[in-house]
Amino acid sequence: MRHPLHCCFLIWLAALTALVISCGRKDKEPEPGQTAVQTTTPAETFTRKAPDGVYTPDLNPFRDIIRMAGFESVVYRSFPFSRLGDGGEVVVYRAAGADRGGVIYLKTLSGQVAPSWHWFFDDAAPDSVYPVEINEDGLWDVRVVMAGGQVREFLQEQTFTLSGELRNDWIALNGSCSPPTDQGHELWRCFDGDPRTCWRSSLAGRDDVYLEVRTPFGLQRGILTVCTLDEGRPKECRLLFDGKVVQSFNLKNETARQRIQIKSSAASIQTARLVVLSIHGAGQDVALAEFSLE
Repeated sequence: MRHPLHCCFLIWLAALTALVISCGRKDKEPEPGQTAVQTTTPAETFTRKAPDGVYTPDLNPFRDIIRMAGFESVVYRSFPFSRLGDGGEVVVYRAAGADRGGVIYLKTLSGQVAPSWHWFFDDAAPDSVYPVEINEDGLWDVRVVMAGGQVREFLQEQTFTLSGELRNDWIALNGSCSPPTDQGHELWRCFDGDPRTCWRSSLAGRDDVYLEVRTPFGLQRGILTVCTLDEGRPKECRLLFDGKVVQSFNLKNETARQRIQIKSSAASIQTARLVVLSIHGAGQDVALAEFSLE
């Protein structure tokens, strides 16, 4: 029989561990109705998984969305994370012709599954993905092996992050943009879930600046969300789908998340570009803290 003090110590230790895990999270649960979120039950989670961490590809929770976009799932497996108590899964998908495809990292939080990041490649089809340590900084990085043997590598906290919130959209985060002002303001900074970081580019000598993302699954709700900072707030903007202007609008001169309802149909678009023509104030730098397109 265990001593009562021993039992009390075990209970205290379990409570302390749960508190550390809870306080260490940066994630926030997506709001009800967000289209990139799916709720799972413990039974569903159990039937999806295999002891070796490699699951049946077609059992990934977003298989129907992937199929409707004309792709097939080829890998579905567990994947590590960077903080205590976190974990995740990856889905590799590609077109039937093996000429393009992508990788989606899924996180589960409070019974909800949603993307944390999504990369799309239009010049190669992913075959597998691995967590690797490339630059010996204590954070695991990502190596994507393409059909045919090509390799693409991504460095955590240098070209992407996994510490952001669950996303409510399906946009691919390896997009393109006007040149950032410096190394600390690359495009991925407005996809990291941290409003204190931002993508920053300068209007000096240019008529406009832009950021562009791939949308291989199209848009479901037609909502653009941007988060601005105290400085460099965009003012006059245009939104282009597949190279065509679909909407022009002005953002408010305030530090907040601003949501713009898109009037044009966007179910099957492949690219979306936000163009900034002017900013509030007298500065030249445009700053976007966060960006999403549902």
